[in-house]
Amino acid sequence: MTATLFGIAQQCITPSPETKVSLAGYFNPRWQTGKLDDLFVRALAIRDGKKIAVVCQFDLIRAPRVENIRPRCQDIPGLDPASILFAGTHTHTAPGINPPTEGNDPAYEQFVFDQAVVAIHAAVADLKPGIPCYAETEESRFAFNRRYWMKNGKVVTNPKRRDPDIDKPEGPIDPRIGLFGVKNPDGTLRLLIANISNHLDTIGGCLVSSDWQGPLRAEIEKALPGVCAWGMTSASGNINHFDPNGGPDQSSYERCTTIGKGYAAAALAAVPKLKDLPAGDLAIAFKTIKVGTREVPEEEIQEARQTVAKYADLSFGSKNLTSEDLANKAPIALKLFAQRLLDIVDNPRTYSMECHVIRLGDFHIIGLCGEPFVEHAIYIREDILRRRPCLISAHCAGEAGYIPNRYNFGRGGYETQVTSSRTSLETGNILRQTVAELVAQTAAK
Repeated sequence: MTATLFGIAQQCITPSPETKVSLAGYFNPRWQTGKLDDLFVRALAIRDGKKIAVVCQFDLIRAPRVENIRPRCQDIPGLDPASILFAGTHTHTAPGINPPTEGNDPAYEQFVFDQAVVAIHAAVADLKPGIPCYAETEESRFAFNRRYWMKNGKVVTNPKRRDPDIDKPEGPIDPRIGLFGVKNPDGTLRLLIANISNHLDTIGGCLVSSDWQGPLRAEIEKALPGVCAWGMTSASGNINHFDPNGGPDQSSYERCTTIGKGYAAAALAAVPKLKDLPAGDLAIAFKTIKVGTREVPEEEIQEARQTVAKYADLSFGSKNLTSEDLANKAPIALKLFAQRLLDIVDNPRTYSMECHVIRLGDFHIIGLCGEPFVEHAIYIREDILRRRPCLISAHCAGEAGYIPNRYNFGRGGYETQVTSSRTSLETGNILRQTVAELVAQTAAK
């Protein structure tokens, strides 16, 4: 068996100060006013014989329009452009990159495309022998299921802190951190990827930042000179950092830094547990899932029309709307969601979502589109992969929003509203089935 080769590269994608671009992840534009730290696009190339797989990750809320990147990688021998797994970290303090959202800048988007092409080519050019390794650890202090059963029997996303009407979380968190490393032939560590389930929405405001994954990477690279560190965001559509028993103010760059350093400390403590993965072949499978528009009861549609009419004179102004505004039933948030619901149901369409499986021996990298709820990652790891070593990346290329479990619908919480989960109620089940099919397709013969 030929030696497995690994290549690593990254390119800065921080917008220039004069770029007029809105930061993504909220319900209205937030024009950038500077930066807290830099954004990057990173690429990991894996080669086994003549076959190459690439993971390309952006410090963005999601993967950009990859049809502007893939064709420009056709010149790489052995690389099928469909074998490139594109993903975002989901930072909410990076520019929006998918039109027609207000605040996108076409020139910045083209810059991101160009930098991704450079990073992918550089990673392939960097291919050299390496030893893959893996370990797992846990860190539970910084993640909370953000959907709560209230005493009235309804679910609310991000209720008021210390609300006496909170009953219990609707679902679990996933404290597991999967660590994938690549060693040089002499045994020194070259790459460390920490796979973590949590939202990257700890800062707010209008300054560009990679959120807590920036301090995570910086701490690891400071402690391990010569190592390239990544954070990879696992399924966390119903997970964030807000402690329901904490105070009202839990968003700041200081909080972001605390979380990043905390995750880095957990990862660094587990580095001695990294074990070399057994040698194995490289297999790649990819599928574009097609799903229809969300099914919406007629009474919900009529309620939305009444809400828009009731608040017809309200304007959005400059306030940054959040899920907490919706939980508190702020009229302007109700109007915004009602308008978006009507736009979706009045213009039904088919949505495309990418799903990837990259297998190296017994190790898997799973790529999921959109914002799947944490239970999907737990199911994939436990029931499909049977606890084989893996990384699971959400926010891959495609058009999906939140992907709840089928049973979450109808309970409450903004993630399950039509404006946040635009695709069919069965999307989560379709996603799980597709992953199972691709894992079987890539199974070692």
